[in-house]
Amino acid sequence: MLILLFLTSLFLNEISSFVLFTHSVIYDTQDFFDNRNITLPSFCSTFGCNVYVASMPDYTASYAKNIKIFSEHIAWDNNDLYYISTGYLATGAKAPDVLMALPAGDYYFIENMNSDNPMQDQPAQLIVYIVSRAAPNIDSSAVYDSTRDIPNPLPATIIMLMDNSMTTLEISPSTSVNSVVLRTVGFDNADGKADGCNYVLDTKSSGKAFPGVEQQLINTQIITMKFDSVNNVSIKRGTLMTWNYYLDSTPFTGFITSAGYIGCCKDTNNDELYSIEVLRSSSFPPDTFYYLISNQYTMNVHFEWDLNVLPDHPVVVTSNGTDESYYGANHKQLTTDTLDTQNVKIEWERYNTGSFMARFNTVPLGKVTDPYERDTTTTKGSAAVIVSTALVSTLFAILH
Repeated sequence: MLILLFLTSLFLNEISSFVLFTHSVIYDTQDFFDNRNITLPSFCSTFGCNVYVASMPDYTASYAKNIKIFSEHIAWDNNDLYYISTGYLATGAKAPDVLMALPAGDYYFIENMNSDNPMQDQPAQLIVYIVSRAAPNIDSSAVYDSTRDIPNPLPATIIMLMDNSMTTLEISPSTSVNSVVLRTVGFDNADGKADGCNYVLDTKSSGKAFPGVEQQLINTQIITMKFDSVNNVSIKRGTLMTWNYYLDSTPFTGFITSAGYIGCCKDTNNDELYSIEVLRSSSFPPDTFYYLISNQYTMNVHFEWDLNVLPDHPVVVTSNGTDESYYGANHKQLTTDTLDTQNVKIEWERYNTGSFMARFNTVPLGKVTDPYERDTTTTKGSAAVIVSTALVSTLFAILH
């Protein structure tokens, strides 16, 4: 059973959240602003834990050096989050800091020893994944930073990526037999069983030549890929600077999510609890905008939705001058089709609670005589999937 404890608002300096799963927990920078001492889940003292910290920019390092892991009765060196983030194995995978099981009555905690919060107004640049040593896949997974190359063949069939900013992800096709399933959770939920976590993409190619995964926008800080085979897998990542996908005469399969989408089930009979299984982070913009654009071809777009949004804050899909609003509670599953279009806009105003995900595929219909005569959503330009202009401002702040 997944539990999420959070305090959140649309303002960066008020967001605080952590996501607690059956076998793991994810922390974001803001958690350490608001909590000087964080007690780790009991599974760490009972079974021990592996601690992974994503690589971070230089301006975060001095802050992370003063956030340390302790236990009540045991002391050790090199226990700060920055040091933990710098450990790597020969494969380039992250080397975890290993917390051993503790005697009865003892426990682990993280202490923020900084005198103030100098990063309060900075985009979040610290992500921590702590997983029980009794968790599924603990010995059959590899964790990578976005800055590190992933070898081919893979070191494990389960690959988890950690990133402090949103990236692109692409997996090259191969003649080798293979398949992959993507989920926006840690490796303990690679198959989704422990916490009922939804998948965002499944190539459904077991027993067949691997079709690959076309370039996707990753709008969260953790994603896990579960392959059938480690052989002939080439994983490519890039920095989100242009947000361009080219939609032409070739069918395209992809997914879109609200920021920090987790997609795991929460046991509740109260329909007013609208999917609070979200990684709230100050690195994410307050709103979500996507544009699916094909300037050369008309297309049909098929969507499979996972909806957890309030009726007064629906997901709005705009195409051919028509708006359609979608909402629902507790992971409402819905399929929709947008027909004979060149442009589709997906928009959601991020609210205090809620999230959504949509798997989609496009079917090109035919080339238009005037490539721009039906382009009512954007100006003339290349075909693209574009995310919120708020991201531009966020990245601009980071780079300047």
